[in-house]
Amino acid sequence: EFLESAAGAGQRVAGAIELNITRASLQLRHAMLARTPAEQQEALNDVAAKRALVTDLLRDYERRLFAEKGRAVFKAIPVLNDAFWAVGEKNVQLITQGQKDQAFEFLVKETIPARNALLNGLENAVDYQTDALTQDIQNIRDAVNLTLMLQLCALSAIVLLLSGFAWWLRKLLRKRIGAASTIAQRAASGDLTTHAS
Repeated sequence: EFLESAAGAGQRVAGAIELNITRASLQLRHAMLARTPAEQQEALNDVAAKRALVTDLLRDYERRLFAEKGRAVFKAIPVLNDAFWAVGEKNVQLITQGQKDQAFEFLVKETIPARNALLNGLENAVDYQTDALTQDIQNIRDAVNLTLMLQLCALSAIVLLLSGFAWWLRKLLRKRIGAASTIAQRAASGDLTTHAS
């Protein structure tokens, strides 16, 4: 249950990163289509806010990684993130210079592919984490099942041993009761020569 909730939390963070990267690229486009300088600035401010949020989310996602291989898979993400924002900065520069046609062409040719590369890298990291956590959960379930099987075997062995002991005790008591009965019958008939041991 803990691993499943950890996987869910990691996937929520990854989803938030993906959502905010996509929103940032949409806000770049919105800044190009803005009708007023105020709309344009509002869109660009939102892009800057998304960048800060994504940076925080990436730190949170990395903090949740506990396996070395997961950290190794994650190492590509900050590089792709930096590449996306470097391209995004160029896009912002074209927008603020009023070169909207060039900014749109740059968005299509450079920014969107950089965004897609980042999202693909993030998807690979999430897929790795999901697969690793699924395997960990299965390993735990297998270990629990093995423990239950071993406990069942131990319980069965104890029941068999107790049954064997009860059978042996019953046999011993019957033998002793039979011997005591024989001695009692001989004594009742007057034969006092039999030893009781």
